[in-house]
Amino acid sequence: MPGPEWFWMSNWNNRFTLHFQTVLIQGDGVTALVNTGSAHDLGPMIHYHTTHAHPHDARWNSIPQDVLVHLVTDAWDRVRLLENEDKIAPGLRTWWAGRRHRATIAVEVDTQVGTVVILDAFFYYETVEDRRLHGINENMYEDVAAYERVRKADHRLPLYDPKGFQRYPNGVITPQAKG
Repeated sequence: MPGPEWFWMSNWNNRFTLHFQTVLIQGDGVTALVNTGSAHDLGPMIHYHTTHAHPHDARWNSIPQDVLVHLVTDAWDRVRLLENEDKIAPGLRTWWAGRRHRATIAVEVDTQVGTVVILDAFFYYETVEDRRLHGINENMYEDVAAYERVRKADHRLPLYDPKGFQRYPNGVITPQAKG
């Protein structure tokens, strides 16, 4: 992708590669996936954007009609819509980050090595750590506020930066406890 999409109004002559990553969270009886992919791959485990300005909003392109019908009828008692700040399970939280698009949420996980924030709103570590505005943002004030909050975490994991595998060998932030 062109540099200005990564870093606000800079890196004009550079291109960057997205490295799509899925995060597996396991512990205390919880197994969760973050950045899972399309509904066609996962059935009822779905993420889609909620603004009419985003290309993912064409519901029939994002969610197959039979899956959506199932979610709002037979499975409705198992559907949970998240609040702006929400606790999914002990040690697993989400919060609305805004900034890149209206449906951007951060996932916070309490681990043996501290709090980890997983967020698709910063593609590369440099955007947060060097305090550089992200090139694709709907609101730069939300960008700054989200990054300030993310920087308070012990560990940050952007979902598209291959350097995560350098910081965390084999993609493991904290090994499972023995016992």
